[in-house]
Amino acid sequence: MSKSLPAFLQPVFWSYQLADLDTDTHKTLIIKQILNHGSTPAVAWLRSTYTEATIQAVIANSMVSEWSKKSLSLWSKVYNTTPRRQNRFA
Repeated sequence: MSKSLPAFLQPVFWSYQLADLDTDTHKTLIIKQILNHGSTPAVAWLRSTYTEATIQAVIANSMVSEWSKKSLSLWSKVYNTTPRRQNRFA
């Protein structure tokens, strides 16, 4: 069931209107943005909204270039997965 994002996430989505984002339709964007730029409360919200398998799948199906080095290092260890794609042509 899709739902809107809480207002406290606005700083993480500085270039988006929260009302335009949907937890189902935009889950890949939401997960990447929060894992790359989110605070502890934002990550807690993320983990209560999406399953571990969903978060792992987003990481695995992304490109390395979509992550900051520190974020990728941390979340790859936490979720025991790494992006399968090194670049957009791989």
